[in-house]
Amino acid sequence: MKILYLSDRYAWDMYGVKRSLYESLLETVPVDFVDYQEYHPEVRFEADARPLPPGKLYQLAIEGDHTHIFFASSCLAFEPEYMERLGKLKTLVGFGFSDPRFVENTRRHWRYFHAYFSLSESIADEAAKLGIPGGVMLPSIHPGFHDTCPADHRNSEYDAIFFGNIASHPDAPLRRTEIKRIREMGLSVLTVGHGGDIGHLEGKEALSVMSKARIGINVMGPASTLPHRIFEYSAANLCVLTTITKEISQCFDPGREVVSIDRPDLTDVLLDKNWCRAVAERGRRRCLADHTIGRRTETILSILGRLARRS
Repeated sequence: MKILYLSDRYAWDMYGVKRSLYESLLETVPVDFVDYQEYHPEVRFEADARPLPPGKLYQLAIEGDHTHIFFASSCLAFEPEYMERLGKLKTLVGFGFSDPRFVENTRRHWRYFHAYFSLSESIADEAAKLGIPGGVMLPSIHPGFHDTCPADHRNSEYDAIFFGNIASHPDAPLRRTEIKRIREMGLSVLTVGHGGDIGHLEGKEALSVMSKARIGINVMGPASTLPHRIFEYSAANLCVLTTITKEISQCFDPGREVVSIDRPDLTDVLLDKNWCRAVAERGRRRCLADHTIGRRTETILSILGRLARRS
């Protein structure tokens, strides 16, 4: 197995963890990483994203000696006719954040993927009904990355932090409302991302800012999928304050490893630094046990191995 890994800045290193899938794969199989922008510098990852006409990148994809092509986002896929040709020669593996704004673009290419992994259980089930192997690809953490700068609850610069878009995301109004409510409880909150106190950060710079807080905030509307940020917060030893969904409850124990944003005694528990630190430590242990990038890589490769044995 040799993988051509097609990615872009958004799908690759938004906060610092996504790039580690590529790095973890390298520990097991040969991988060539290709930055999409190197071939299409004008591409933008946005709601109306559509695949660009084939060119140098498609030539590389179809002529290389790789056996598998990983698309870090379905928005990076080629036009259907070219995907169909490519799929006859290579094993095509798709990944998707499954943001509601991009789902239709994902469906446009599903039938060309030999395997597909999604953050959304409903989207993964929809793909499975089409006979596409894969399933839910949970977010993950990289111990070697997050261990370099853990949050210190006794000496935090801010009480809480929120990473994400509070200007134009569909959940932005809800996010702003909850952040305002937490500030009114007497807690200091730093917002990072589009519309926030600080603009977009990634990699080690993002981690260094994240670890200055003791609480990590996650606010979700009903259409949002399992977010990377809660895993990042937990791995960095922050107490996660979050909307509770079925998917989150399957990854963390509410009340012990994460805190519900709807708790009636929320002010009291958030002001209790010892209580928050205990939640953070339990959440971090859960991440290290169940949600590492190494475990995700093993899952992907085992599914591709079964796929190869069937062909």
